[in-house]
Amino acid sequence: MTLAADLDTWAADLATATGLTVTRDPSTVNPPCILIGMPSATRVTIGEDVALDLPVSLLAPSPGDKVNVDWLLDHLVAFTAALDLSELTVEAGTYAPGDFPAYTTTVQLHVTPEE
Repeated sequence: MTLAADLDTWAADLATATGLTVTRDPSTVNPPCILIGMPSATRVTIGEDVALDLPVSLLAPSPGDKVNVDWLLDHLVAFTAALDLSELTVEAGTYAPGDFPAYTTTVQLHVTPEE
């Protein structure tokens, strides 16, 4: 399995846990959804594992009015629970293009590529 395939599997698991569409492709963003951004490799151990930092965003439809901000608040707990982390920081902001209101966090994922 490749790193990309491992990320696709993780995205599918996240979609199942949240009931939301999850995409790794910014060109297909259609809120409400979750976007997994481009990962940064923070450690690569040849033949062993790769540590990836993944920006993960919960996106609400535009505009960032009270209705859509309330949607984000209502889904924040399920979003963070689905990430299955003991502690995380979630930043409020917007995702462009579209100025979608968003909560974004960084998740570290360890992947062991198969040969």
